Amino acid sequence: MKLTPLDIHHKEFRHSIRGYSEEEVDQFLDEVADEFERLFKENIDKSEKLEIAGAVLADQVKSLDWRTRKAKKLGRLPAGLLKEVFAKIRPLLIDD
Repeated sequence: MKLTPLDIHHKEFRHSIRGYSEEEVDQFLDEVADEFERLFKENIDKSEKLEIAGAVLADQVKSLDWRTRKAKKLGRLPAGLLKEVFAKIRPLLIDD
């Protein structure tokens, strides 16, 4: 079941003789809904940033791949290129 902040805000409970304080329950549900909404928006923001970072990273990998292929075609690797390639790719391969 997909839950939204509005679902939390509009949730109604049955009354019982020895039930909880309706005011306290409503106040708590409002707090939960507000925090849920904040986290939902934060998640969307981080997802968008991750998508952008992924596109930038893909471009960097393509550029490094092109430079490596070009170096191989020339028959030699320029000094430091291999270290640069490994330094940029290592974070992709190692999960911290």
